[in-house]
Amino acid sequence: NCIPTDSAFTFSQLREIQSASKLCETNPEEARRLLQSIRGYLVLIPHKFLSKEYLGPRLPAKEILAPAWFWT
Repeated sequence: NCIPTDSAFTFSQLREIQSASKLCETNPEEARRLLQSIRGYLVLIPHKFLSKEYLGPRLPAKEILAPAWFWT
């Protein structure tokens, strides 16, 4: 259960993923075997993580007064 992931488009989906059982808890031997097969660096770049959520400031936050380009 690697987070962030492209499987979570909303916060409710993220909570479901976080509550799912982890391989290291259900089958530690299999988890260890999979980890030993990794060589180099493992980097996952999710492009759609929380894509259906509004992550901007909400009222009455003072940050809403600044333009969006200020934060990117």
